[in-house]
Amino acid sequence: ISLETYRTERLDDLALLIQKTFRCYRIRKKFVAMTTAQILIAKFWRKYLKSRKVRKIRELKLMRKSVNAIQRCYIQWKRLLYLRQLTTEVTRLTSPVSKSWPHVPSYLQETNSLLKILFHRWRCRQYRRCLDNHPSDRLRLNEKSTASEIFKGEKESYERSITHPFLGDYIRLRQNSQWRRMDSSPIVFADLINKVARSSGKLIPTVLVTTTTAILLLDPRTLSIKYKIHPNSLKQITMSTLNDDFCVFQIDHSDEEVAMETMPRNSCICSNNLNSGDKVDYDGNNTGGDLIFHTCHLIEMVTKIVLVCGNFCRNFGNHSLNNCHGEKLGAEMLRVVFSNE
Repeated sequence: ISLETYRTERLDDLALLIQKTFRCYRIRKKFVAMTTAQILIAKFWRKYLKSRKVRKIRELKLMRKSVNAIQRCYIQWKRLLYLRQLTTEVTRLTSPVSKSWPHVPSYLQETNSLLKILFHRWRCRQYRRCLDNHPSDRLRLNEKSTASEIFKGEKESYERSITHPFLGDYIRLRQNSQWRRMDSSPIVFADLINKVARSSGKLIPTVLVTTTTAILLLDPRTLSIKYKIHPNSLKQITMSTLNDDFCVFQIDHSDEEVAMETMPRNSCICSNNLNSGDKVDYDGNNTGGDLIFHTCHLIEMVTKIVLVCGNFCRNFGNHSLNNCHGEKLGAEMLRVVFSNE
């Protein structure tokens, strides 16, 4: 091979090497530029995504804060509205036994229960203060409470007597001048009732007067005293559990001084042949026994007689409610049965 040929081949190889190196440099430079650009783009893209996420988190926090603020203001407004409504409505709920109460939202249940307890205690306190200022109201409350203890769940006619006030003197005996001359004891109960006669079983009108010291049976026309029963001589009061108005007074005749007493000879039914301490019926029978009464104010009459007897005997609680019991009418025992039939 000649030198010229070798030189030509060598120049071709060198030219190819130069081209290869240049192309490699150019492509590498382009690759490095693309890599740098890709890294920069990825960097800014991640930064953008992160900033957008942070912005969303901030917006969510702001939204929650706003919601909480709005909700808090709304609840405070509802509470204020509830308290204003409660203030106007509870002014009518003065009775301690009233169970009515305004409607309350679900989120105020705990507050409502506490306010209800506090208001109930407050009105009970106010009611007690009123009772302290008005002793007559305290007495009526005591009578109603005693009636509830005796008859609630035991006597069918008790329910209709709850709303009926205990008046005591239904015949205005306190204004009667003849009564004021005859007895100065305070009247606890006075009413025109019916007494069952021992001999015939008929209903005889009579006036029953309960004072603080005795139980009196008066003639309805002349107001003359027919019977006088000391509270210590009243052994038991018997009634039925049904919706009737009968009661039986069982009298203890063992002590003649405190049992039923006849009045002096000027009494219209007393005979000159009666001895002191004899028990006299309206029929004129000289016999002792239990007394059967019929009255439309049975609950009030029995309650007040129990209270009067309780003043003489602290442990007095001799009252029974059953539909079958034996009663003494004169010298005989009678079996009394109450039935709905």
